[in-house]
Amino acid sequence: MRKVTPMPMAPILVLIILGCSNGCGPAPTPVPPHEPVPVEATCKSVCAHGDELGCDWAATQANCSEVCNNVQASGILRWDLDCRIKAETCAAVDECER
Repeated sequence: MRKVTPMPMAPILVLIILGCSNGCGPAPTPVPPHEPVPVEATCKSVCAHGDELGCDWAATQANCSEVCNNVQASGILRWDLDCRIKAETCAAVDECER
């Protein structure tokens, strides 16, 4: 009859410890959904946002900011800067003053 030699326990323990080092613990805390950082609605930020969206009216930000500042100071017309900064498309920006 063949003699069976017991397997050393050290390699088995090392494998168990390595296996549990990443997966044998409490579940990680879920990450809360990313909340966008609010941006102050200024002529400069609205023009930058319009440029990011690819809107024609914001193609040259320096000119856009100048036009925006003139409109805001006119006392006749005003851009709804809060609406414009939150708009997700150029068409939505166009609807802000209607």
